[in-house]
Amino acid sequence: MDMIKAGPVGGVGGTIWDEKGRNHLAGIYVFYNEYSVLALQFLFYESGNLVVSNRHGVIVDGSENYSAVVFDYPSEYFTSISGSLSPYQMLTSIIFRTNKDLYGPFGTPSTVDQEFNFYVGRSLFGGFCGSRNGDGINGFVVNPFSNVKSYYLLFLQTHTKMAKTSKTALALYQEAFSKSRAELSRCEADLRDLTEESNTLKHLNGQKEEEIKYLRAELAKAHQN
Repeated sequence: MDMIKAGPVGGVGGTIWDEKGRNHLAGIYVFYNEYSVLALQFLFYESGNLVVSNRHGVIVDGSENYSAVVFDYPSEYFTSISGSLSPYQMLTSIIFRTNKDLYGPFGTPSTVDQEFNFYVGRSLFGGFCGSRNGDGINGFVVNPFSNVKSYYLLFLQTHTKMAKTSKTALALYQEAFSKSRAELSRCEADLRDLTEESNTLKHLNGQKEEEIKYLRAELAKAHQN
């Protein structure tokens, strides 16, 4: 059966990975720390054998946590996924559900994170794809079969909104910066005017002091005479 993939896949600046079509999921390996989900690796059942996918994500110094989720395949199958996203759209925690059990959460969500929860079901699941950057997993998609009209995006659907928000924030910053530059120019002009005025007053004050000295000298002469 043909497959479709929700797209575009990948976070801003992320590297795409794809396990499309591998729908006989038998297990998941999760690598994570206190800040984010660093990497995912999948165990598939193919042609009578268990096959481990590539590790999708980042490798740190070996201090990350590691959890292996192994299903009781074929009686146990993947049904849904949930978790949390940071304000920077990094996967901070993830939970996998099957028809028999719940696995997770792996990672630590914070109070500012955005939660997601998507039900897939056995007949709809068609593999995974997503993206990663230097900090971990920043994109994740569940591939459905093509006869399903709606597909399940986990958090890549927020990237368009995030990009628009970033552009708006950048425009506001540039506007504020331009206003600050204009205000700074006005302040510099005012300072130059004040400096010139101060120098003029100093010059006039010097002239007045010379005049006072002259008048005192003339007055002293007048008293002597």
